[in-house]
Amino acid sequence: MPFQKGNKDGEQTQFKKGESGNPDGRPEGSTSLKVIADKILDKEITVEEAEGIFTKMTRREAMLLRIIEDALNDEDPSVRHRAAGMVMDRTEGKAAQDLNIGSKEGAGLQINVSTLSTDEKRKMLELVRKAKANPGNE
Repeated sequence: MPFQKGNKDGEQTQFKKGESGNPDGRPEGSTSLKVIADKILDKEITVEEAEGIFTKMTRREAMLLRIIEDALNDEDPSVRHRAAGMVMDRTEGKAAQDLNIGSKEGAGLQINVSTLSTDEKRKMLELVRKAKANPGNE
């Protein structure tokens, strides 16, 4: 039976304070997804950069080159925009996103949401929705 809030039987199966859910950790010798991806992406391949001009580079470099080419040359404007955004976000950093809560003049609270975690953004959005639903309650 799955654990349900208020289920007293579940207290016996819960972890004790300070006890790990995986006390043995990752099995020895196992490889993380990041290590596997790095191994694949770091392999060298030959890429035709221009007609008849071949260059050796890693798969990682070839992917970046393709994204940059898409940003510059793709026929679809939305592809160019997304590709350019990917490159800029990773090279220049994401642009700060401010959230103004209060008057239109900005006299209220201002928060740089780009520094918040996903969970913090979710909680902030919930608070804003509650505030909009109950104006005047402080």
